[in-house]
Amino acid sequence: MSANSQTQPRRANRGIAARKAGGMRLDRLARAGICIGVVLLAIFYIKPAVGLVGAWFARADGHTELVKLQQENRALKAQRAALLGESGVAQQARKLGMVLPGEVPYVVTGLPGDHN
Repeated sequence: MSANSQTQPRRANRGIAARKAGGMRLDRLARAGICIGVVLLAIFYIKPAVGLVGAWFARADGHTELVKLQQENRALKAQRAALLGESGVAQQARKLGMVLPGEVPYVVTGLPGDHN
């Protein structure tokens, strides 16, 4: 028999002897401590991870809203530029029913699609 085969029964006997004597096995205690530590670390990391994922989705929503608002801004700037010129002012005045001095206003009624 080799020296290695003789040490294995001693190790097994040591665990049995410790249990018979009412002792505690340190390898199981260490394993339980490590498991508890891993669970605690997981608990402490869950809330920040959820917040991070929430912020990531909020960022995507914010980017979509930003693109929409930029498009609306461009449209409003184009509308403002069209209204600032002389022709834009005259066009809006005619839509409101205004006429230039010396012009005779005519009102045509009874056209198809006319609700008045």
